[in-house]
Amino acid sequence: MAKQQPAKPANNKPNTASPATSQETKPKSELMVPDAAPDHIGGGTEGFENVRGKDIELPRLKLIQKGARESDVDGIAPGSITDTLTGEVIVGKDEEIEIIPALHYVSWIEWADIDDGGGIVDSSMDPKSPLAARANERDEDGKQVVTEYHNFIVLIPSLGLDKPYLLCLSKTSFKHGRRLLMLARNRKAKDRNGQLTGAPLFAGKYKMNTELVERNDLRWYETKFENAGWADAEGFAAARALHASLGESLRQGKVKFTPADEPAGEPSEDSTDTTTAPDRSQEKDNY
Repeated sequence: MAKQQPAKPANNKPNTASPATSQETKPKSELMVPDAAPDHIGGGTEGFENVRGKDIELPRLKLIQKGARESDVDGIAPGSITDTLTGEVIVGKDEEIEIIPALHYVSWIEWADIDDGGGIVDSSMDPKSPLAARANERDEDGKQVVTEYHNFIVLIPSLGLDKPYLLCLSKTSFKHGRRLLMLARNRKAKDRNGQLTGAPLFAGKYKMNTELVERNDLRWYETKFENAGWADAEGFAAARALHASLGESLRQGKVKFTPADEPAGEPSEDSTDTTTAPDRSQEKDNY
């Protein structure tokens, strides 16, 4: 009989998010969904009668840049992507994960200068709004006045199909949001008559990872996407249901999903133009 190996002690150390961190070893947070309730607790929604859509914060996928609090204080490697609600590392540096985008919308946000305390001055999801018209404006220091975002509400199949995440792409990552849309629009499916036509946004899976970019003595990370095949039946159904429920709420203005903080540590998309100063509103070391 083979000798039984002694059980390894539980790892109670805080998450340091080394580059080699795997999905299996990432620690759970007290905010993550717990196991199923015991039998004496039945299902129900009592107590949530007065909760509004805007009272609920959707977990956001945040790309960590050098100089961010998560990097300097929590020791999370720049280039990682974290869950802003739990602090969990979703994608470690040099790792990748598959997502299914369920919903897309564009938004515009005017941020207060960090020296004045930061925070949102104004926001809109209306492409005809005065705020959207100011998306290309810059102040006297070359800082972008209004930030434009590609926003995706996504599912991560490997983490479960019952938890949506908000993915906000702006500045240098804005073009990768356009790429993700292009990859999705290029998919074809057969309609009821057997003719090839476009496929829903949530028809496909996409690999998401990060890449270090170096340009004009600046260094920062960007989020990138590649095709990863078609969503399976379960993932497709879950994403379709999510699209139906949250999409209607967004269209009716009953709920808003916005970034919790201004994207930091990366220049604006057109900063390759040496006449344009990179955005240093959040930190002076752009990495």
